[in-house]
Amino acid sequence: MSTYSLHIGPASLSMRHTEALPPKMRPLVWEITNVFVPEEHRNKGWGSKLIQHACETADIQKMLLVLHVEEGNEHLIDWYGKFGFQTIQQEPEILMARSVQPVLHKVH
Repeated sequence: MSTYSLHIGPASLSMRHTEALPPKMRPLVWEITNVFVPEEHRNKGWGSKLIQHACETADIQKMLLVLHVEEGNEHLIDWYGKFGFQTIQQEPEILMARSVQPVLHKVH
């Protein structure tokens, strides 16, 4: 299974087509499997820029995004919510999803 990586400054994100879905649906969904910002660079906007770029790319390609929030990272639920992610499952782990948003074209 292919993994895609995005890097902005010191922040990195990995995503892939999830095997948790039937084969026909897999090409329509990216699962964000890792978001990492080194501790010394947190709270400086790097993670937000990275997630925003992933969301914009997904919207252009008409892809649904999903991720799970690991135990101990529940404080990130509201942060992901700022980018359009919604909690769709609480147990046994928190699962969030973001549907495709309309792409707004900039006027030159």
